[in-house]
Amino acid sequence: MYKNNAAFVYPASDLILHMSSLFTSLMARLAIEKPNGIEKDHDEMMGLLAEKRETDEALFLEQLQADDGSDNVAIIEENRATADEDTIKAMLSGYQVVFQA
Repeated sequence: MYKNNAAFVYPASDLILHMSSLFTSLMARLAIEKPNGIEKDHDEMMGLLAEKRETDEALFLEQLQADDGSDNVAIIEENRATADEDTIKAMLSGYQVVFQA
């Protein structure tokens, strides 16, 4: 799909995509209409939920360390590019628990 002046042009492949997945089709159009993304509204409830999640995760980690010993818990850092490799290394190193695998 592309924009020609003010009109959208839909090749056959885009029509097939639209028939198989309306959502994907709409996201493709949105990417053309707003190439810099969509402005996100600040949602106070989502902020509170994020804080709650972080608190719960910290408490869960503390419980794992108390139950299994902190030497037996591998903590995978937030770098998602290396998380899978770090998880495998932790498992091969013999850690009994891998947090944030």
